[in-house]
Amino acid sequence: MKGCTDWRTPVWRHCADPWERANSHAGGVSALNLCCKACYLPAEMATTSGPQHLRIIPRGLQALALVLGFLLFVGAQVASGAPTTSSLWGTVRCTGPRPELQPLEMRGDSFCAERQRRANYPRQELIVNEQGALANALVFVKEGPIARRPDPARGPVDVAMRDCLFVPRVVAVQCGQAVRLRNDDRTLHTVYLRSKKNNKFIHPFYGPQDPPFEFSLKNPELPVALRCDVQPWMIAYVGVFDHPYFAVTGTEGTFELVDLPPGHYTISVWHEKLGELTEQIELKAGERRALELRYPAPR
Repeated sequence: MKGCTDWRTPVWRHCADPWERANSHAGGVSALNLCCKACYLPAEMATTSGPQHLRIIPRGLQALALVLGFLLFVGAQVASGAPTTSSLWGTVRCTGPRPELQPLEMRGDSFCAERQRRANYPRQELIVNEQGALANALVFVKEGPIARRPDPARGPVDVAMRDCLFVPRVVAVQCGQAVRLRNDDRTLHTVYLRSKKNNKFIHPFYGPQDPPFEFSLKNPELPVALRCDVQPWMIAYVGVFDHPYFAVTGTEGTFELVDLPPGHYTISVWHEKLGELTEQIELKAGERRALELRYPAPR
């Protein structure tokens, strides 16, 4: 851009030189065959007339070119597979000595007593392995830059009555997502749900011949308890959320939350006996963060 002697009016011009196009300061705009150099014309030349290669582009088109350049840049990022979301994984642990597992008492029902005699199930409210990993802990996003739009179209979550226990003991669903109950035992179970924010119900199951029973909960709530009115030791918990960012730990205490937008988060973990803990974290785009959540030793 030789001959530029004045620094008052910016010039956008068509580039005839391929090298000049490739090295233009207007990154994405160069794809539109435009150059933006640090060169200016004298005010008297700043018109839309004149030679084709020095024709001024109106301000509105300048803005449009910048927007298109940005979109081209974003498209290139997506095409290149650059991740835009993050994930969080880790373990929930209980510190201190491992609590001694006590056998579960199943009285008043011969079917249940026989199942317990064979399996010797421990009490279920606090399951900790030898490494201190905690089962049945519910990890979820409490606060963060997430869209709170539940997807009730997701398939039902199954909870079975098996060997006179609810299996699994802790589940989580989105608002409106179905929970499906079934009885695998050849004995009567009468399940009732009590809730502060959702509809209550009671439903009898006479045996495996009964069809499954489905219900859904429309409002976020934690916890919602399911109990058996016949076998009082039978209890399960349902967490209801207005987003999909939750996970329940198994016997290894592990969890993973995926597709999290970058930003600041409050991560919570809930356990029926140990209560709730929270952690503050910051996630960057494409980051896969490890997090260990530790409960103090139970008293």
